[in-house]
Amino acid sequence: MLRTKTLRSLGLYIVNKDNEVFWLDLAMSGLRYAKNQHGYKSYFTLIKEWLFEYGLVEKNDFLEDCVLVYSPGKRGNGTIILMIYSVRRGKVHKVVLAPLKLGVLKTLDSLLEKAGWKRIFLLDIRPIKRLSPTM
Repeated sequence: MLRTKTLRSLGLYIVNKDNEVFWLDLAMSGLRYAKNQHGYKSYFTLIKEWLFEYGLVEKNDFLEDCVLVYSPGKRGNGTIILMIYSVRRGKVHKVVLAPLKLGVLKTLDSLLEKAGWKRIFLLDIRPIKRLSPTM
């Protein structure tokens, strides 16, 4: 049976850094390029449609997507993070991060801001816990 995950976190950042510095920032934050880059096309399509609909990226921006893994301090299994970034004039301009696990983005946010990334917004939606009625 195929399991799908719901996107519950999304962060948009302005970076304005050269490509090499951008990838160094990601590595220093505990992110690495995932071996498996397939199987996430529907997520990327949904995020891109949303970005264009709300005017967060421009039609002439060149958007690149990739799958990252966040595993701080070890090389084992980690959290999948979807990333879309725009390139302008040879520099990485905007970055969207969408982890498939709650709470990861808040941890990454502080690391990326220390690296000079400017957060535009951060969305981390937690499900409401329903209390069962007692008799």
